[in-house]
Amino acid sequence: MNEALREVRGNFGNILNSNVISYFKELTAENYDDVMVSDSYEMKVRKGTEVLPGGILSNGANDQLYLSLRLAFIYMIYKDIEFPVILDDAFIQYDDNRTEKAIDLIVRCKFKQLIIFTCQR
Repeated sequence: MNEALREVRGNFGNILNSNVISYFKELTAENYDDVMVSDSYEMKVRKGTEVLPGGILSNGANDQLYLSLRLAFIYMIYKDIEFPVILDDAFIQYDDNRTEKAIDLIVRCKFKQLIIFTCQR
């Protein structure tokens, strides 16, 4: 039973990492080479040979990293279920370019219903 649980966690972790990497690369115009998500969901990014804790990224890049994680979770857990996705000020620290990239990515996710609350234009 424990072995089966470890296998499920491992598969979930691998798929989660793969999806986070894909979203984050797209959001950052491939400025980063890799994302590593730990079992406790702490994230590190690799840029070239340097591995950086997610927390030292700029506020905008850190928010892109966490948006990537949220989208990856949504995709994995709810991919076959139609449900609303609600984002509340998810882009507050984004510049116009980051906001545009994030919205483009979210629209391509083809959620059945998407509600975005924002203080931005």
